Amino acid sequence: MSNLSKNFFIVAAIDFGTSYSGYAFSTKDDFKLNPLKINCKTWTGGNLQSLKTSTCVLFDKEKKFQHFGFDAEDKYSELGDEQHDSYFFKGFKMELFNQLQLTRDFELKDISGKKMLAMDVFSACIKFLKEDLLQNIKTSLNWATETDIRWVLTVPAIWNDVAKQFMREAAVKAGIAEEKMIIALEPEAASFCCRHLPMSAMNDGASFVPFQPNSKYLVFDAGGGTVDIAVHQAVFGGGIKEIYAANGGDWGGTYVDKAFGRFLEEIYGVDVIDEFKKEQPSDYMDIFREFEIRKRTFIPSKSGAFTMKPPIALNKMFKKKHNKHVKEHIQTLPQYMDAIKVIGDKIKIDRTVGEGFFKQACEQAAQHLQKTIFKRRITRRNNCTHGRRILRVRIVAKNDC
Repeated sequence: MSNLSKNFFIVAAIDFGTSYSGYAFSTKDDFKLNPLKINCKTWTGGNLQSLKTSTCVLFDKEKKFQHFGFDAEDKYSELGDEQHDSYFFKGFKMELFNQLQLTRDFELKDISGKKMLAMDVFSACIKFLKEDLLQNIKTSLNWATETDIRWVLTVPAIWNDVAKQFMREAAVKAGIAEEKMIIALEPEAASFCCRHLPMSAMNDGASFVPFQPNSKYLVFDAGGGTVDIAVHQAVFGGGIKEIYAANGGDWGGTYVDKAFGRFLEEIYGVDVIDEFKKEQPSDYMDIFREFEIRKRTFIPSKSGAFTMKPPIALNKMFKKKHNKHVKEHIQTLPQYMDAIKVIGDKIKIDRTVGEGFFKQACEQAAQHLQKTIFKRRITRRNNCTHGRRILRVRIVAKNDC
């Protein structure tokens, strides 16, 4: 950090996520006037529009980079027989989770089992995001050059030092100068952002002014792969002090996706889903894109039935294999016969089943929070009023949850 260049006019941040990735940038002058004036890109994949794109990458048979994000998904699904020679990686970031030893010859398996050097995969993704970001900056700020930029690359706080160093080296290989780069922990970045967000009044009427010096707060950062929890204290001068070391687990949005995937296997069978995934990869990805939209808008206390429209090819494949419509099959499943209805080409899923997709991830995170935070005496005697803790929780939704 001592060699970090202080000569910059723009801060550009890359959020390399497990499920979704994106970037943002802001100038120092804009930050002084309005810290929330941040430039981001809107990505489009099917019916999904998001400030992040899917963390997927496609290489050709020579292991040369071809596409990233939603484009990689679309191009891969269009390859046909050429898929067998191409390398397609999805959801690979978590391979670094809890890796005690990461060497430069560490390899990743693509979705078909073919291997590539992890360093080559990660650096190619970061390079794409970096170059796309630079193009956006130059479009918005025609005076800007790459030397004007300080780069920020976010990583989960629960990663070990080996994984964090791996990401740093991947960024350097992608063309980001080390003296221009900061590796930032995701919950700490979220913590600084929270300090500038409008805060709603506390429901219990307690007198609490957020982020005033000495006030403590908890950041619950629910991402695509991990849940990171940190407890900070605001200090004079605008800084923060770590009260409780960042911690968490791998209970992010992919946990919910896996639950939905298991649901599809229960309805159609593992054999049908595996065959469908292999023969109709585009339709299979569209199912999860549609689920992503439902997942982001689902509110247990308010949402009604969870509706999905399975691809025609999936229903046909099921009928061909079992000689009956999936509607008839659902009526033979005790756990779903009253909770799922097939109406036309749609499946109407009861709200309680929809809640079940989130259940395990939420329970794991809640149990961890209770065990490691609230059962430990974080707040001291001088931070209590009539025995009541005044630690406040700020939850910020992320696009890759």
